[in-house]
Amino acid sequence: MQYCRLLTVLALIGFSLACGGLGGEEPATQAPDPTPSDNADQHTDTSQTAWERYAESRYDYCDATVLAGMWGDTPIDQAKKGIGNFLISGDGELLESKLGWARQHALDNFSDRSLRCHYDQIGFTFEDAIALGNLWGIDSWEAKMRLEEKYLRDGHQDTFIREALREAYQSSGQVDPIDLYASSEFEYCDAKVLSSYWGTDTYDAKLKIGVMINNGDENSVSSTLQTAQRIAADNMDSHDLRCNYSEIGFSYDDAVALAGLWGMDTWDAKIRIEEKYLRDGHERNHIDHFLRRAQQQHR
Repeated sequence: MQYCRLLTVLALIGFSLACGGLGGEEPATQAPDPTPSDNADQHTDTSQTAWERYAESRYDYCDATVLAGMWGDTPIDQAKKGIGNFLISGDGELLESKLGWARQHALDNFSDRSLRCHYDQIGFTFEDAIALGNLWGIDSWEAKMRLEEKYLRDGHQDTFIREALREAYQSSGQVDPIDLYASSEFEYCDAKVLSSYWGTDTYDAKLKIGVMINNGDENSVSSTLQTAQRIAADNMDSHDLRCNYSEIGFSYDDAVALAGLWGMDTWDAKIRIEEKYLRDGHERNHIDHFLRRAQQQHR
């Protein structure tokens, strides 16, 4: 009799596992998640781990936070690896869908702040919340909540908030973030490569740079810029990720001269100029050295 009972229990366990009865799943109409695990960074493509793929992508801590909240009982680091696995397997569109569901999940459970990034994790300060509260006619706590909600509803894009913050600063007589950008060490090509990394246009990148400078995060701008430059240099086929040779300040004749020095055609010389500019941290001294050599050869 006990033997029969044991067989019955084992059969029920096997049926439960086969049906996926784990609880807390998404609606059946949605595609299943590649559930993060301790081996989430293992993939058939061993040339790059999931963690590395996440780290070089445009996805950030806030994306991992909402996914971890939706998946439940998942550490944020494991959610980051889950993002990397999506990207390695070429499932970028599915990842975007998952992020959309995760943001909606965070909005539907807005009282639980563990499901989303807080205003300071998005990159705003308490002073920003006060300024926006004055603009919106609410107290600073409500302004923080509106920041977090708006960030979720806008798909983790902060363009609307940055514009509102600029208006708040202007109305209170504080420095315009665009003016801060314009007077900083950062230039157009910095804003352009950061706009690609952040998924915004160049103007919004300038605005974000100015806000970060105003918040004392200039070092963060520099470190993010280095990451964006490296990614752009590793993806030279994507021309919209960077400045072209003429935007850097070189002419077609410069490209012809450098092509002669480097032993390549003019098109390849243009691409090398752009790549060297990225890899040298948006410094053109190295390229200018080669250009002087090329010009001397033609005298």
